[in-house]
Amino acid sequence: MLLRALCAASLLALLGCASSGGSDDAPAELPPGSEEARALVERFDKTVLDVAQRSRELGQNGREAELRPLAIETVDLPWVARASLGRYWDRLTPEQRAKWIETYREFHIVAMAFNWRGAQGARVEYLGEAPAPNGTVIVKTRLDRAGSGFDVRRDYRLRRTDEGWRIIDLFSPGSVSQVGMRRSEYLAVLARADFDALIQDMERRIATRRQQ
Repeated sequence: MLLRALCAASLLALLGCASSGGSDDAPAELPPGSEEARALVERFDKTVLDVAQRSRELGQNGREAELRPLAIETVDLPWVARASLGRYWDRLTPEQRAKWIETYREFHIVAMAFNWRGAQGARVEYLGEAPAPNGTVIVKTRLDRAGSGFDVRRDYRLRRTDEGWRIIDLFSPGSVSQVGMRRSEYLAVLARADFDALIQDMERRIATRRQQ
């Protein structure tokens, strides 16, 4: 638990915020073009919920096929892959870095497809945007999973790239960094083994989800 807390805190420091709501260093105003960030999140959610509606007929492979281009076009996967390893990234060779980005991208897409199975009838409510440090933006949402009896806060953090705004983290519930949680898992593997073991663990997780 302590390792997870420290790793998550380290990642949030890297991202420049203490939580999804930003920090005392956050600018007072939204950066120019932030409406484009919300539009990208709306596109992301619309596609994901459409796939969720057809979850059973698509199956895991079908959901992956439809979500793959969405993930590549809306999430800054290379940036997130690097942030997920923190300072360990500096120890990797160029070949290992390329392998990690490739493996992380595949894991992210497979996990998206797996996690959105059986979410028919879900709806998203948009709660507004907030400025965050380093020119990033938080798009605040609430997910209503029909029939579940509870809503889930899902706040996206986005940064501007040469290709436009891209998602770099998801806070769900509202103050829990999903990138930070995964980073703690990866560092735990690296603490007891090595990079090859981490790749093998990721490939095992990918295979397990595709078999279910």
